[in-house]
Amino acid sequence: MNRFAQLCCVIAALAGLAACSEQFQPSAYEANDVSEVSTQGAAGDPAPEPVLEMSAEMQEAPPLEELMAREPIALGVELPEELLIAKKIVGADNRKRVTNTKVKPYSTIASLIVTFPSAPSRPGLCTGSLIAADAVLTAAHCVYDVKQGGWASSMRVVPGAFPNSAGKTQLPYGSASAVRSFAPAEYRATGSFWQKEPFDYAVVRIGTGLAKAPGIRAFGVLSGPRVSRPITLVGYHVDKCANASPCVPGKSGFIMHKSSDMIRELLPAGAASYTLFNHYADSIAGASGSPIVSDGTFANTIFALHVAGFRNDSSTSWNMGVLLTKSAVTNIKSWAGRKL
Repeated sequence: MNRFAQLCCVIAALAGLAACSEQFQPSAYEANDVSEVSTQGAAGDPAPEPVLEMSAEMQEAPPLEELMAREPIALGVELPEELLIAKKIVGADNRKRVTNTKVKPYSTIASLIVTFPSAPSRPGLCTGSLIAADAVLTAAHCVYDVKQGGWASSMRVVPGAFPNSAGKTQLPYGSASAVRSFAPAEYRATGSFWQKEPFDYAVVRIGTGLAKAPGIRAFGVLSGPRVSRPITLVGYHVDKCANASPCVPGKSGFIMHKSSDMIRELLPAGAASYTLFNHYADSIAGASGSPIVSDGTFANTIFALHVAGFRNDSSTSWNMGVLLTKSAVTNIKSWAGRKL
């Protein structure tokens, strides 16, 4: 893999225009009580059946203090060469620290510390959102990465983490170990970037362990996304932590950051329907899976996930989000409510 491809990292992350009419299906679940929410589209068409899924059991994650004794591995998608060359801008870093992670919606955003078969002692970092008391929405590449040996072996979910004055990670809601992950089979299938990336979403089910209830987040379908629509993502980034860089949980407290921009380009170009978009809300490795919201009725409803980005030594960067489609929402609801 060339150096540019290695620098491609999935990042994520995770507030309307009065004149914009929108159809959406916000979905949120209390504990394991999955309420039925309509997933019909603007024309009243029934929601499609869930796509063929893939899922895997996870091992009990090590305690937080035992994780990441060494520098974390880089997780990400390998972007097409034309994107590495053409989609670049240079701008100031506009990330702003979230000073109180114990209030919604920030309490629902979690740092995900993931181990893979190829490097069990060197975890990767992602971001996710609690959409039920025991379900986390994140990017598919955070749970499945062929370069790292396939399915993630374990994941520790840490909602609302922040550093104290000494830089030590604080756990206002404790942490939980994931027990099973779900993602679309299309993401694993052999194909081009444009065929696979629209399916870069996943649900992780967690076991017991959260000290308190951090709350849950709604998600839905943004009908008719348009260029210039404002976006905001919030997540954890490996270059934004206390006392160390990259972030090492045992030695350094994670710091949640938010950044904003707009939809710059809808992708794939010329498609009958869009599944991806470019944006320039600043982020870097660790923010993969971050929730993306907008304004109006989507000011606190996730309509996309931050999934890919490119940033070089000159701070040239651009980022990408995957839109939650009707079929994605159907799948996410099914996985979040599945009896394990």
